[in-house]
Amino acid sequence: MGDVAHQRPPTLEYMTQVAKVADSFGFDGALTPTGTACEDSWIVCSALIRETQHLKFMVAFRPGFVSPTLAAQQAATFQRYSGGRLLLNIVTGGNDTEQKRFGDWLPHDERYERTGEFLEILGEIEVILFFPMKLHPIHKAQEVGVARGLKKVGRIHG
Repeated sequence: MGDVAHQRPPTLEYMTQVAKVADSFGFDGALTPTGTACEDSWIVCSALIRETQHLKFMVAFRPGFVSPTLAAQQAATFQRYSGGRLLLNIVTGGNDTEQKRFGDWLPHDERYERTGEFLEILGEIEVILFFPMKLHPIHKAQEVGVARGLKKVGRIHG
């Protein structure tokens, strides 16, 4: 990410300043990166939603490190708390060294298969990635098998 001498630490104060300026200049959204050299994008964006009015936050996350059900819950919660300002950046994987730092030893092609399955499961829970969510995703799951090895989520609501 450039020469270290020209980098600025991603403090919450600095990130807030950047988000407020982007919001005031009418930017639609901002991508928050993911990786071992970055702050956690869910936490950063959660901290910034109260500091902005219209800016959407593209949260980067990696399928395989979180279950589809938890990802759906996180996305739905963020959508409700932000007034529908969540965009998702699904990161299947960077270089192999970075993946291994996260404990992911799958080869490239298998990571893409896992991402496909992850997104398919999200679709089965009826979570649309860019959406204003009305119901908690678990309420809409209705007898859908959530993931390999997990018990079925029964009809919980409605």
